[in-house]
Amino acid sequence: MKSYKTIPVLIALFLSVSANAQMANPVRPLPGVFPRTSQASPTRDGSLMKPAHRAYEDAMEFARTLTENGIKVFSVHKSKLDGFFPGIEKAAFFRTEKGVVEVIFFPDPRGAENVIVKEQRQAGRYLYSFAGQPNLAAAGGFDSSRPMYFLMRRNWFIVPDTEELYKALKSALKRE
Repeated sequence: MKSYKTIPVLIALFLSVSANAQMANPVRPLPGVFPRTSQASPTRDGSLMKPAHRAYEDAMEFARTLTENGIKVFSVHKSKLDGFFPGIEKAAFFRTEKGVVEVIFFPDPRGAENVIVKEQRQAGRYLYSFAGQPNLAAAGGFDSSRPMYFLMRRNWFIVPDTEELYKALKSALKRE
């Protein structure tokens, strides 16, 4: 018969070994971009963007731009907006000190600036559709209970989660 008195000892031993393993392999921040965060340890969060991801280079450039313009980026993740616009397969989700922002990366250096956002109000909902090149009408759109905010800068189609973040991004990217 097993003794339940040994369970606390085993748990303590496991925690001790785990803590020592973490000390031997400290988390290191990405150079020049992120403070010490979970981004440096992608094994803990499967949504974190890894260097092999097709949008990684674009995402790191956007993160550097934010950081250089005074908005701290805590982590970069894979985005649900990957493939939202037909033929545009690069997007990222950023956690910043001011909130969350998603970015779709257009292949053309000025491609996002060609997007036209159309807003309609219907039964208390905010409906958004898109036009422009490439044929973005096929993208569908967003149906939201609250207003959404969009910025189009260079090849970045930017979707911040709050008006405060929208204003901060608009101001930061104006300096660009």
